Order: sequence, then structure tokens, then C-alpha cells
Amino acid sequence: MEQGALHGAATLNVGAAHTIPEFSPRMLAAEVRQLSQVSYGRAAWAIALQWIVIAGSLALALHFRHWAVWLVAGAVIATRQTALGVLMHEAAHYHLSSRKWLNDWMGDLLCALPIYMTTVGYRYEHMRHHLHTNTPEDPTWEKTQLDRDLLVFPQGALKTFRVFLFDLLGLHIPRMMRYLRSRTYLHRLVTGDPPRLSAAEHVRWFLFHAALITLLAVTGGWIPYLLLWLVPSMTLGTVLFRIRILAEHPATKAVDEIQDTRFVEGTVLERLSIAPLNINYHLEHHLFPSVPCHHLPALHKLLVAHGIYRPGQNHFRSYLGLREGILGWLIGRGRVLPATPGPHDKDA
Repeated sequence: MEQGALHGAATLNVGAAHTIPEFSPRMLAAEVRQLSQVSYGRAAWAIALQWIVIAGSLALALHFRHWAVWLVAGAVIATRQTALGVLMHEAAHYHLSSRKWLNDWMGDLLCALPIYMTTVGYRYEHMRHHLHTNTPEDPTWEKTQLDRDLLVFPQGALKTFRVFLFDLLGLHIPRMMRYLRSRTYLHRLVTGDPPRLSAAEHVRWFLFHAALITLLAVTGGWIPYLLLWLVPSMTLGTVLFRIRILAEHPATKAVDEIQDTRFVEGTVLERLSIAPLNINYHLEHHLFPSVPCHHLPALHKLLVAHGIYRPGQNHFRSYLGLREGILGWLIGRGRVLPATPGPHDKDA
């Protein structure tokens, strides 16, 4: 099992109104061992499916050449770019293949590099996030605190609307690039920041970009690439990404792994766009990082029996709902319960 799959015990008492029973991830050790099996076939199919949808969207847009079709195609592609980001996350946990070299080649060439990042760069940051969630040692938390007006919520309806509107218009791209740059090849190449680039990463970056430039030159696809890939990733893709990362953790001082991380049920449309490939099961993932995304629903069913979910704190019904959804929390109108320190408070 991947190191870190079983975290320390988490015993939570959150008041007389709603008590989360004592729970330790070790209680599910045997079940999690079974769920942690990596399936190359399922991972390969998940990757292939995203590219099939992307190719189909491109084909329809190029065939009809109507602005409305291009708009819909761009929106669909933005959701699949989000899915590629989730698959990059899977690669960071070695969930694409049990062969680490194959996992990283698949992760880079088919998932990370198309969305401007690297698997190893993301993994380096993400593992520290798991070890130090919502503490100063968490690089994601650190970035959040440096960009509080865009990443610390709730902020009220008007401010929240403005943030997402500016995202949709591409006006936050410089700041989003600052958030993501440590995961990119060029940033690591220029600055020498860790992790150090390997020979394999140099080869993968060169092969991917050589193939991309050759394809665009041969097909004359520069304009479609701009309008159907770059623009969606910098507009709607930014909105989808921000909603998801805001949903995963509250930007508050760390209390406990269970209280600091969330599960969002999500509607069908939300699970296709904002949180594809079961990334909405974020609490489950943090408790058991060794479990691949396709097994997270089964893991969730096991955890339900232990009563660790608290609506309005680590469990939300949807992303865009106002009463029991993440959007309601973002604007300060939802039914949200505060975190309550427990015996394993990280400040203890």
C-alpha cells in the first residue's frame, strides 16, 4: 500500500448537537488494501475517453464552422481539460500504472503536458499538501494566503460573482499562472526549483511539444488550437478549477483531516464538469490516498457506516446550490457549521 494511505487516528467530538464517532483509518485497513489495487486498463480507458470526447468536439466544430458550435465545443473541451487535471492527480499518486516509469510517461504525455504542467512537479507539491493540509507547510495553503481576495471565502455574493466573472473573461490568468507555475516544466528549468528535472522529463517535454507543433503545422490548426484549447482553458476552465479547489478545503486554520476536507455529492452535470472522475470524493481521498479514483465511491460507502460526515462542514449536497451547496458557502448564505477542535487538533 502507498505510504500515507493510513493516517493517524482521528477522534472527533463536535458538540452535543452532532457527534462524529471515534474513527481511525486503521479500522478499514483490510478493505482499503483491496481498494488500493491499481488497474492499468481502467486508467488507460479513462484517459482515452477524455481524448475521444475532445477529438469529437474538435471534429464537430471544424465540420460545422458555426460560432455556436465552436462555443459549445470549447465548453466541452474545458470540462475534459479539467478531467485531464484529475488524471494528472491520479498519476501523481501512481494510480495510472504500477510501473512508475509508465505511470509518469502516461501522466505527462497524455494528461499533464497538454494542460501546461508536469506530473513530477505537481507530485512534489501535492505530497506536501497531503502531509501538511491547511498548515504553513502546505504549499497550497501558502498560495491561498498570498492570494486571499481570490482564494479565501466566504466573500459575499457580489465579490464572489466578480471573481468568477473575471475568471470567465480571462482576467485572472496572470494570478492563476502564479498559482500553478511551480508545477510547470519551464518554471523548474529557469529557476532550478525542486524537484530537479530528470532526463526523462526533458525527453517527454521535447517529444510532446515536437509532436504538437508538427501536428499544428501540418494541419494548419493554429487557430483551432487557440480558440478551442487555449481560450477554454483560460476562461471557463479557470472557473471550473477555482470552484473545485475552493470546495476541497476551507481556507481556515487546520483542525483535523476529517474536518479540513470535504465530500461534495454534486449533480450529474457538476460531476461531468466541475468534478469529473470522482474528484468530488476529496475527503475519502485524503484519508486514503492509495485508493484510485474509480474505487472512491466504494470507499465512501464504507466510511458512511462510521458516521464521519457532517452536513455543512465536510459534506455538501452540490457545488452550485445556495442552501446546501458550495456556492451558498462561498457567498455566506449556505447552512454551514464551524469546525470544532478535537483531541487531534493540529495545533495541539
